[in-house]
Amino acid sequence: MLVRKLCQQYCPERLIWKLGECRGDGSDGQVFDLMDDPTRVIKFSMLYRERLSELENINEVFKCLIVTQPHVYARIYEYQYLGTYARQWSNGLQEFALYYYIMDKLLDLTRDEREVFDHFAFCEESVPEDWVAWQKGTGLEFDIDRVKSFLQAINDCPIKHNDLHDENIMKNRIGEFKLIDMDRCTLTI
Repeated sequence: MLVRKLCQQYCPERLIWKLGECRGDGSDGQVFDLMDDPTRVIKFSMLYRERLSELENINEVFKCLIVTQPHVYARIYEYQYLGTYARQWSNGLQEFALYYYIMDKLLDLTRDEREVFDHFAFCEESVPEDWVAWQKGTGLEFDIDRVKSFLQAINDCPIKHNDLHDENIMKNRIGEFKLIDMDRCTLTI
């Protein structure tokens, strides 16, 4: 993804951080370590022309995330819309909006946790009535109550994630699950 390069080209004066390693590179953005604060990361994101109408919603979602800090989401410290730009592209003019947000640096899930989320939370199969019996049958090691509580909290949250899969779940240093990649979130209130 070339979001960082676009930011450097179109709004270099707004890039005030010392960036470290690229931690993630997805379809709508890039995540980098912040050298000035090793407990946080920054995600540079973009919206192409087809999604520019979502910009107002994204602004509202991030305002809500910063003010309310729902415990199922990674903590957001700062969000900034950088601007809407256009450039010549192979088949004409390409319009896009750039923005960033700074959030807590989180840890990856264990293999067992990822398998549980992947198997039950994000597929058509139903969640077993007896999670404990299911867990014993799989041999997976994890705290089943934490997984169940997290899935319930996602359902109760006034911000819908809309891109829920196991790679968009991480955990903080004390083991609490957190949603990341908030670029497709919508408010339900």
